[in-house]
Amino acid sequence: MKSFFCLFVAMVSLSGCVERAPLPKLGISFGVGAAQRWTYEIQVMTEHARALGLDVDARMNRNEEARRQLADCEEMIDEGVDALIVVARDVASMKGIVRKARARGVKVIAYARAIHDAEYDFYVGYDTYRIGWSMGDTLVERVFRGDIAILQGDAHDINVPSLQDGAMRAIQPAVDDGDLRVILNEPIERWSPALAKARLKRAVARNGGRLDGVLAHNDILAGAAAEAVREMGLENHVSIVGMDAELSALRRLVRGEQDATVHMDLGSMAVAAVEVADDLIKGRPASANAEFRMPSGVSVNAYLVSGKIVTKENLDRLIVEPGVHGRQDIYGDQAPGESLTEDVDRLADDDEQGDQEAGAQQDDAGVAVAEAETDEHRDDPQDEEDQEQVAVKEHGVALDGG
Repeated sequence: MKSFFCLFVAMVSLSGCVERAPLPKLGISFGVGAAQRWTYEIQVMTEHARALGLDVDARMNRNEEARRQLADCEEMIDEGVDALIVVARDVASMKGIVRKARARGVKVIAYARAIHDAEYDFYVGYDTYRIGWSMGDTLVERVFRGDIAILQGDAHDINVPSLQDGAMRAIQPAVDDGDLRVILNEPIERWSPALAKARLKRAVARNGGRLDGVLAHNDILAGAAAEAVREMGLENHVSIVGMDAELSALRRLVRGEQDATVHMDLGSMAVAAVEVADDLIKGRPASANAEFRMPSGVSVNAYLVSGKIVTKENLDRLIVEPGVHGRQDIYGDQAPGESLTEDVDRLADDDEQGDQEAGAQQDDAGVAVAEAETDEHRDDPQDEEDQEQVAVKEHGVALDGG
């Protein structure tokens, strides 16, 4: 009896010394710009991951060089994350991170931007070709005949070519038939609204002040187009189509300054990415609804979402009634002349101040972009080429699209 009592005491003592097993750990790295969507998505991911019982290390790198994001990812891998969700600032440089992660047994999920020609585990994103096609089709229906401009996203964004190809599938036949004429069709470095506005104004000036429509690869560029139209004082209605259903864009729909945007259920997409990571960590098959084929021919399992065109006519049904944004947020008092570039500059200043105060925070914004072009009339303040240079130096905030 005494022996049994001693054994019982020993077992109780040992049980008190056993530490609880650590939670599976998820790393999240966003190399993104100032668009509102990213803050929302990383918050949704963090909350859902914790609800699933995961430890979370989430890091947002806004408007920075790719090397800072790479350092973050390497650190998270070294600290023992079991899975890594990545929105790559530079998809080419991210290949080394993917190789290191796989060597350590870390599952990698590319989010929003596919990492081409790298052997990662899953891609969660959107069907950019189909979305671009719907955007182009909407613009063609609205303009029908006239002069249009296309403000593409940054050429280094992996989604831009597919979005552009989809848009041109709808636009090119109208161009071939002579119904539409494209006066501007260029990538906008770092998604800079100031640069987009300067280039659009210059193209319209060279076209005799004629512009009937703009297709912008995201709503920040659409806002730059709307601002340019106001400043140029164009009397005709200019149809502007954007993407992301940013709150500022929805307000422009109400004011008649933008014709359409694309709403994607980004919350569901963020949740899907975390659930994929949870499945992969725990050895379960992750739910895929597509295969994403890379240029090399290699395919990766994917979960792709499509978008819905939002206009002033269906705004309540697609946005207000589902609770994406409240009626007051969209229809409330809003100055029609709000300056997009001022808003972006203010965000950059706020991020920089927050970085100084927090020390470890990496949300500083305001990377200046310098154009490589030379301008023989640089001293003439009225010259459009010179205005573009000044705009880039003063307002070249790095922004991301889809």
